[in-house]
Amino acid sequence: MQSLAYSRQKEMDLKRFCSLAAALATMTVCTAAVHAQRASDPRDQALVAYKIIQKQDWKGLYRIAAFSEKVAKSLPADPAVFAAQVETGIKGTGNKETVDKVFAGMSNLAVGKAEVKGKKAEVPSSCKIKMNDKTMEFKGVIHMINQDGTWKWDLSFSEDAQKATSEALQAMIGKPVKTTSPPKKSAP
Repeated sequence: MQSLAYSRQKEMDLKRFCSLAAALATMTVCTAAVHAQRASDPRDQALVAYKIIQKQDWKGLYRIAAFSEKVAKSLPADPAVFAAQVETGIKGTGNKETVDKVFAGMSNLAVGKAEVKGKKAEVPSSCKIKMNDKTMEFKGVIHMINQDGTWKWDLSFSEDAQKATSEALQAMIGKPVKTTSPPKKSAP
């Protein structure tokens, strides 16, 4: 009698496990579908690119950037190796500390409505950057390109990856439109 009850309990546990596994599989498929849907929206992908740059997530950059055919062929297959190369390149400029300060000071990252023209899109961008007790508002544009149904940050316009990244980053951050300084302390 006890082994029959034990057997039924195991059967119920197995059914619960199967139900849970089915629910998890459904959630995984739905999550993948949502990600695929977002990847097909240039505005969403532009914001992802913006945040990747702000966080200095160079592995993420590897996945979301579109490079020229020549550059793409020369990239390492491993995103971690790519990330290490980018980090080494930044250190090699002698501006690593400044780069870190700029990205750490970035806030209020926002993107506007994408203007799509065929396989390319321009997405207005804005952010605030605080450095040395001054906060500056920047407005720029993020150039996106559709590759096989996925919108990516467009770095494909140059055979020189460093030049493409530099120009696209300057366009992304844009130009200062407003500066706010803390109120000056009055002399006693």
